[in-house]
Amino acid sequence: MSPNYRIELEGLSFRAPWGVSDQEKCDGCAIEISLVLSVNGDAPESDRLADTVDYSRIAGLVDELARTGGNLIEFLANQIADRCLTEFAKVSWVEVSVRKVPAPMPTTHRSVGVKILKTRPGDPDANE
Repeated sequence: MSPNYRIELEGLSFRAPWGVSDQEKCDGCAIEISLVLSVNGDAPESDRLADTVDYSRIAGLVDELARTGGNLIEFLANQIADRCLTEFAKVSWVEVSVRKVPAPMPTTHRSVGVKILKTRPGDPDANE
């Protein structure tokens, strides 16, 4: 049985047109994306890239989706999670965090964000 382990990508940063205000759509906003993926693969024992999920491919997918722009970061987080589960068969679940750093609000704050967790349907390891 293949080991189950986590791959983490933290703090992928972009300036992209995500938001509902005209300013956010025109100027873009700073967003930060982090992921945790639960992986079933032999890489911890084999030391082979083919036995894991290539995190540079994950970063490329996130870059592609982040730069498309849209209204809600909830939608972006969901798109990223869905694509990770669709494109990487070794992933049993993924947690995606998307933050606006800072969000356009009148209050002082560091960031505003959303976190989504999606699991592969029917995967026995998805509840870990």
